[in-house]
Amino acid sequence: MSKIISAKNPVYASADGTLIDLIVTFDGIGEVPFTASGSDMEAHGRSLFVRASAGEFGSIGIFVAPPEPSPATILAQTTQKYEVAAQTMLDELAQSWGYDSLLSAASYFVSSVPRFKDEATALVSWRDAVWVTSNTIMQAVVANTQPLPATVAAFLALLPPIPTRPVA
Repeated sequence: MSKIISAKNPVYASADGTLIDLIVTFDGIGEVPFTASGSDMEAHGRSLFVRASAGEFGSIGIFVAPPEPSPATILAQTTQKYEVAAQTMLDELAQSWGYDSLLSAASYFVSSVPRFKDEATALVSWRDAVWVTSNTIMQAVVANTQPLPATVAAFLALLPPIPTRPVA
């Protein structure tokens, strides 16, 4: 680690006082935000914590807990997480059928090869049903007519079942 040139603006980064945020200037790196801990695995982190605790860099500001996210923020974050899980599920099935992704499989929808066309039709139909169901669930959650599924697994369990691969 580069030599510590200076440190300033210490503020507790945890309610229990075990972490202190500082602005530290390192030789060759410059000024960077740094969180010091008395149990840091690196000696410079432990040293900065001890020095900050002793008041070397000024009085330590009080810990301010981050605000709780709003219900709208929680819903948006959860919706995004569930949409990523649904898309992953769609792509993984297409990949298990030998395609790069569902998007790749969908490109065979107009294939002149019956097997590819049938597989694409099955996957695209399932994709459409998954997204219609997903959107219906989330609209019901927003309207407070259905609770938000508690986990990704609970959400995925509400989606249409995985189709059987068509026989060529």
